[in-house]
Amino acid sequence: MLNTNFVRMNMTASVAWSLIWSAYPNEECFGQGLLYAFSPWSGRYEQNPTIYAAAHTTHFTNAGKSMILKAGVLESGGSWIVYGTPSSEDVESSGMLLTVVVETLLGACQYHDGCLSTVPVTRPQQLLLKGLCPSQCELGMYRTNRTSRWVQSNLQTDNVGSLRVNIGVDELLTLTTWKGGSSLR
Repeated sequence: MLNTNFVRMNMTASVAWSLIWSAYPNEECFGQGLLYAFSPWSGRYEQNPTIYAAAHTTHFTNAGKSMILKAGVLESGGSWIVYGTPSSEDVESSGMLLTVVVETLLGACQYHDGCLSTVPVTRPQQLLLKGLCPSQCELGMYRTNRTSRWVQSNLQTDNVGSLRVNIGVDELLTLTTWKGGSSLR
């Protein structure tokens, strides 16, 4: 959703209304929060899948320091954004922290189906990402889909900093050179 807001409408902000949803489930606008706490006095809460969608972008960017370098749509549906952060902490001699967020969400929203994507996502895709770093480097990869959330693995680029990666239908994928905090659990 965050990718698509920028790619389709050039919006760099999205509002999560509200962060913790503590209203009764039978309310008309149910489900608008990142976390559900139907009886907050009990200390019990549920994670809404949208918290992971937000994390794919916000966990690896830094307000005031990250900038959008490139963005676009995928040929078979979905979108991608490349964020960069100039850094004094040299990453593989590039001097830039990079984060690539790719989404192929189906886009069923509150009001009608397909509101998030102009090209419907119909099949898994293989992406070739070129020039992620000036030579071979390691990237953290984080994947969220209907069956798993925030699954981490590490990938190695080839000698010229390129990488092939597969992304399924209705999936979020983040690749990053950032080495900080990887756990959301």
